Amino acid sequence: MGEFATRKIDNENVKIGTEVNMYYLRHNQKKQIIYPYFSPGKVNNFRLIFSDEKGVLPGDFKEHNRSIRITDSAKLFSKEFTEELTPGNVQVVDNYKGITVLLPCYHGLKENTDLGKVKIQSLIEEIFAVTQMKEKEDGFLTFNIECLHCGKTFYLDEEEIPLLKSYFKGTSEKDLKLNIDYVLEYNEILRKSTY
Repeated sequence: MGEFATRKIDNENVKIGTEVNMYYLRHNQKKQIIYPYFSPGKVNNFRLIFSDEKGVLPGDFKEHNRSIRITDSAKLFSKEFTEELTPGNVQVVDNYKGITVLLPCYHGLKENTDLGKVKIQSLIEEIFAVTQMKEKEDGFLTFNIECLHCGKTFYLDEEEIPLLKSYFKGTSEKDLKLNIDYVLEYNEILRKSTY
């Protein structure tokens, strides 16, 4: 199901996302559209901020699922989190043979012991990415972290957000800083206005 809104600048009806995932709308663009379904207590996920997309209007983003890969992601998760981890599923399909196999995915954080010696080998070095800015039920912002193998999503607690800075190097660092600074500033303003 697509979510559509009216852009205030040109009165054009544009697609901003699908259900709670606003793939074509950044959180800092909410006031640039007319969309009656944002309400307190409702969770929404927004597009991350990328420096090369400055000036792109709501609804005009080309790539819907752009993300920032996390380097050395195993250090981001606590030992307790890893021990209590519920696996996602990786679907392996062979249409020629007519079979589909679902394998448990522990996101590279824990050994897969569910199927004996079956092991998922990754062809990509880093399997986690920051995929969306999440507006929680209380209005505060955080980030969604996604396993690129199975699509399972986790979100960070507020105190974990500044830790993200130490897991990025290279081209993603500038964009990550933009997003972290935005989230921390927004949460601080929200905190001051509610207390």
